[in-house]
Amino acid sequence: MLHILCNLFIPLKFILVYYLLISNLDSFAQAENTATGYFVNNRYDNFSQTYSDYPKKDLVLTSIQKVDSIAHTTGVSAHFAKVYSTLMQNTAFQMQSMDTAGMRFVKKFEIGFADYFLNACYDAENSALSPGSEWTSFFSNPDAQPWQFVLLGVNAHINVNIWQTLVNNFSEEEIRDHKKQLLSFKNSVAKVYHPFFDELLEQNGYLRFINSLTKGSAEIFGEKLLFKWRQRQVNLAIMYYQNPKKFNKRLAVVNRKKQKIDSWILRKRKSAKLVSSNA
Repeated sequence: MLHILCNLFIPLKFILVYYLLISNLDSFAQAENTATGYFVNNRYDNFSQTYSDYPKKDLVLTSIQKVDSIAHTTGVSAHFAKVYSTLMQNTAFQMQSMDTAGMRFVKKFEIGFADYFLNACYDAENSALSPGSEWTSFFSNPDAQPWQFVLLGVNAHINVNIWQTLVNNFSEEEIRDHKKQLLSFKNSVAKVYHPFFDELLEQNGYLRFINSLTKGSAEIFGEKLLFKWRQRQVNLAIMYYQNPKKFNKRLAVVNRKKQKIDSWILRKRKSAKLVSSNA
């Protein structure tokens, strides 16, 4: 029995987080009929109105606008962009309560972080994406399902681009000084995560079964996994400066995990369709 439960939990730790994002994607398609869809479609307008006093050339707002514009296209990038733009807006709201130094750090991070996705979209559009790019799986599987594009995007952006953004824009001291503030955005994620998880429980029988089996701990586990990934990336950036040799070994491990997750996501197409049909 214990062996069976362990086998369930191995894929579950990915399913829990990713199902949130899949739900977000589905909500876009049903935006006019659900409260969740209303929130997503109107969030950008509300952001623009609330921060109408932003400088006209504020680069964070510009990054949000660029990602949001991709979200309204018909290409494969739109699936992840819809989710990403909402999370960026959450972050922009939360950073307003930070002190000047903290806000400056987070803004610079957000701009650099978004550029990895935006540049990958540009390179893919112009057939210039490197075969070794962390975004290769995302753009090289045009027949993937929308939910798979979301998951591949999350995997590339969180498990690779965070440490890259940090080391290319900040010193070790700056990263250490603002580590706590950067990781504090788990609150922004949680505000989206929990309502979507509750919605998924209503829609998906398999997830209800898993959540019941774990006595409700599945929801908490998924949220903690997201935080763990982000925390690991920040620690990796610090290690880049502190111990280059150890960094290279750890990076190789993280990259292998990232590749395995990509493969797992792409293998789950038939399983996901079966789960969806039985929900």
